[in-house]
Amino acid sequence: MLNLILTVKEFYNNAVLHLYMSEVIVQVFGVLCEAQYFQNVMRAGYRLRATLVAAVFRKSLRLTHEGQRKFASGKITNLMTTDAEALQQICQSLHTLWSAPFRIIVAMVLLYQHLNVASLLGALMLVLLFPIQPIKIHLSSNEYYTEMHAIHNG
Repeated sequence: MLNLILTVKEFYNNAVLHLYMSEVIVQVFGVLCEAQYFQNVMRAGYRLRATLVAAVFRKSLRLTHEGQRKFASGKITNLMTTDAEALQQICQSLHTLWSAPFRIIVAMVLLYQHLNVASLLGALMLVLLFPIQPIKIHLSSNEYYTEMHAIHNG
């Protein structure tokens, strides 16, 4: 009987160890895949930015004298840097448009499997609090600027 108990305990310990090791392997694989994805997205964003900067620069070289007076060098520089960087960041953020709803749905399904109706109530509270967030942020920022103004004015 004691031998049977020790065998069951050893099997349980091995099963838990295998479960933990498989979880670590899955997590490492997920991190590597995500890093590869972000590297590819960054590369695409930099290529987009470089193409846009080259196009604006090429166009600025072809401007006539009247066109050069119409567009200041600062405006052209702004187009080449700020706008190109904004496009690069948009390229990097496009992944969120499809992955965020997918992740939320998966999380809700998993929560529902474990918590049943309580998960739906939590999600409902989250959705109901969405309209309140901008109001709270606005009020907090107004309080912050009022305090900073009071500090600077003595």
